[in-house]
Amino acid sequence: MLEIAQDIRNKAVNEELDYQLLMSCLSNYKNRRNVIGRLLRSKVLIRVKKGLFVFSPRYRRKLMVRESLASLVYGPSYISLEYALGFYGLIPERVESITCITTKRNKEFQTPIGTFAYRTIPAAAYPVGIRQIYWDATHPVLMASLEKAILDKFWITRRSGIRNAKDFKDFLYQDQRFDENVLRTVRPRVLMACAKLYGRVRMLTWASWLREELR
Repeated sequence: MLEIAQDIRNKAVNEELDYQLLMSCLSNYKNRRNVIGRLLRSKVLIRVKKGLFVFSPRYRRKLMVRESLASLVYGPSYISLEYALGFYGLIPERVESITCITTKRNKEFQTPIGTFAYRTIPAAAYPVGIRQIYWDATHPVLMASLEKAILDKFWITRRSGIRNAKDFKDFLYQDQRFDENVLRTVRPRVLMACAKLYGRVRMLTWASWLREELR
């Protein structure tokens, strides 16, 4: 088993492998599915979900990038909401769960490497405001821009108590604890252009209040 593990390790660039890549790495072996079973039982590999694997800590050569797996665990999807807001420094909390947006149903996956949570937004709003960020040279990650992450957060927030601009300001700085300095880096034109795509008056109203706050 050590020989097989070393063989895969020599062929795999990253610590994360999907089923096709793993089968390709095992192309010289017969009964490749059986070999995968042995690799899992020997704890060479960890199954994140069906068809998606990572090397166990003992066999890793560099850091595993959980963020790069988000769109593979459940797709199409991109990282947004609390995880993206924390990434940009807008909220003070360290966010452990990878929070994502999808066009599919809401879903949450508890995996051996952490929690991946997915929330739905309207299909028309989905493709706009997504960035490709490279964690390193071999790990591209799809993530919402700051403006899109804020709007996604607005979308999933169901608060009938926000009736005016003052209530909204309290929501930003008291409830969400948004960092005012980071918030002022928001691009108003991008914010408003994206907000229109959600198809709800509430989204345009909140985006307009935020635009006024940034002036």
